[in-house]
Amino acid sequence: RAWEKLMNRDMGNKPCLGEEVEAPEPAVDYDDVKAAVKAMLRNDTRDTDFNHYGPLFVRFAWHCAGTFRSTDYRGGCDGARILHAPEKDWPDNDGLVVGDGEPQEELAQALLEPIKNSFGAGLSWADLIIIAGTAALEDMGGREVRVCPGRSDATAEEAAVGSMYLDPTIYLNPEFANASDLKKSMSIMGFTAKEMTVLNGGGHAIGKAHASKSGFEGPWTHEPTTLSNEFFKVLWNNDWVETLSPMNRTQFTDKATGTLMMLHTDLEFKTDPEFKSFVEQYKEDNALFLADFAAAWEKLINADRFG
Repeated sequence: RAWEKLMNRDMGNKPCLGEEVEAPEPAVDYDDVKAAVKAMLRNDTRDTDFNHYGPLFVRFAWHCAGTFRSTDYRGGCDGARILHAPEKDWPDNDGLVVGDGEPQEELAQALLEPIKNSFGAGLSWADLIIIAGTAALEDMGGREVRVCPGRSDATAEEAAVGSMYLDPTIYLNPEFANASDLKKSMSIMGFTAKEMTVLNGGGHAIGKAHASKSGFEGPWTHEPTTLSNEFFKVLWNNDWVETLSPMNRTQFTDKATGTLMMLHTDLEFKTDPEFKSFVEQYKEDNALFLADFAAAWEKLINADRFG
């Protein structure tokens, strides 16, 4: 009895001891938030992302949530630390957060700010970032995914401490990282080889690389505003020729048309035997891809939600 008391005394409300605990009423209607995001996605007047804000919002959510480490439970989007130093200044997050010297209309935070303001303090930035990325994927053809809301926002001081031990190179250098590097990184994030394959293929099915942001340039697929297994078909069915981006970074272009690009890390999914087996499955079955991508995305965005 004393041991039970010792173990459970830090739990606050104690549903494990039979207490009835009511779930708190949400401060906002999250379906309304999702609808507000979807209403603006195709209002993009820029041609840099094919007149669709979706790929930008997916990247925002991915980079906010992708810092989570299953090894020590640090990171994740809870706290929205991506809005503050040091995370907002990581090179991989260029173009996401309002900062000096960048056109505001191209920044994800600035684009979402009117929605944040309209819903007020009841909607955290952390929840909005995740909802925006998920809504974008659904709008581009993805399956509906469960978002577990209730995230809070950290102050700049809290974010500095919370991000202190996170790795700004978690996404690796796409010019040089190999399959072994990818598997080590994904294991820290808590993903299997299959989950990493489907996430990479889904993330690179949409949008494009921007030389001004990452140093690489070009789309991966011919349908960059549609979430499908197109990335795997393009990767598998083409020969890839090494070339240089406008920023002199090594990338690859398709030999047939010269209009598409792949990163060195993308090609690792075609050559590594373990990754390759999943590429073969997904290139043949779009329904399987969409189902597995939805499951992996749900795991990614909710990994730091422990309730």
